Amino acid sequence: MGGDPEPGLAALAGYRRAFRPCAQQPEPRVAISLDVLVADTAAEAADLLLPEAWAMARARTTGTFPALEPVAAVRTAARTPRQQRYLEQTAAAAIAGTPAHVERRLAELLDRTGAAELVAGSSTFDRSALAASDAALTALFGRARSAGSTPAMALATRP
Repeated sequence: MGGDPEPGLAALAGYRRAFRPCAQQPEPRVAISLDVLVADTAAEAADLLLPEAWAMARARTTGTFPALEPVAAVRTAARTPRQQRYLEQTAAAAIAGTPAHVERRLAELLDRTGAAELVAGSSTFDRSALAASDAALTALFGRARSAGSTPAMALATRP
């Protein structure tokens, strides 16, 4: 739902219309999951996104999920037009940027969808940059929760 939200929003509206309450679930509940990467600059965040997006593009065109590669290798990798489209689609479905940008985009996403829960996860080749991104995202969630402005959020964690 990151790039073109209309199909996702239409699906959410359909879910809410078709929802039938029961004792365990009296109201429809929406949880959203997406890749979220935070860095000091937009360019750094975009670079963090590249290894996962490229691996997803390759997986969709070869049927196997390869190991993540360094950004430099991804930038110079030969790709088919189909792989390029998948890479762009994966990147568009994620939220990546500075803390202020990510905070704004997540707030907009939650407002548009009415989601009660956000599951944010990500992966990249550079593990220390990934740890820094996770820490920045955790700080954003902590600030938002202490301000009482954010629904329940779960963070995907890595070993």
